[in-house]
Amino acid sequence: MRGPYNAYHAEAFGLVFKLSYYFENRENPHLEIFLDDDEAKAKEWDIYGALPDDSGRFAHVAFDALGEERSFQVCASRFRIRFDKLDSDDFTYPNGSKERMPVYEFLVTLLP
Repeated sequence: MRGPYNAYHAEAFGLVFKLSYYFENRENPHLEIFLDDDEAKAKEWDIYGALPDDSGRFAHVAFDALGEERSFQVCASRFRIRFDKLDSDDFTYPNGSKERMPVYEFLVTLLP
């Protein structure tokens, strides 16, 4: 995931993995995970985040350290996610200004 904080997201397995807007320490990212369905697209949850409910379409994962693994479930599917790498890179905004931004890498596995 790379980009300004509000646009950090990735897609895999029909899900969107969205970096939460706020977490106290950049080394401890929080992710909002949700189905990439019509409602998510219409409300641009990949940019603004989702409002979780009890439908089973959402999960929240918080990491305490690099290399840590967490399990989560969305609908009937179970997954494992690992906080694999934290780096940084210069991000250039459309207006040409630059900012040093963290770059996160996660490894996601569908569990049987």
